[in-house]
Amino acid sequence: MSRVRFTLMLLLIAALLSVAVNVQAQGTPVFFCVVADTPNGDGSFEDPWECITEDQLQGVFDTICVDYGFGTLVRINQRAGYYDIYEVFFDEEVQECTSNRIGRLPYNPPTTGVDLPAPLLYGGTMAVGVVLVAVGFFIRRKKNGL
Repeated sequence: MSRVRFTLMLLLIAALLSVAVNVQAQGTPVFFCVVADTPNGDGSFEDPWECITEDQLQGVFDTICVDYGFGTLVRINQRAGYYDIYEVFFDEEVQECTSNRIGRLPYNPPTTGVDLPAPLLYGGTMAVGVVLVAVGFFIRRKKNGL
């Protein structure tokens, strides 16, 4: 009976592990631009767009509207020590790109540090738990067998 219970427990843990690893966040795409003299990139955090002037910022808004239809833009101003968050979307009613500044926050934007996905952390924790349970069963079996 204990082998069946052990097998069922391992199957349950493996199923939970596979569900945790397959969960991914789907949301609004996030783009970045910096108030600095940099080569124009692809809008990612690693390779941001340049948006020093208002014309460059409007060009970034237009790029987001034309290429993606909508998105969130984070405009980083490292020298001043703040970042602005804009909501950008194509307004169907007036047939133009619309942007709303959501806010200005100090320091660097969130989610720009170490990129470690939550499912990896959950899966790793569950794997360690499975190993510890297996070791416990092994020690219990050895102890009962002697």
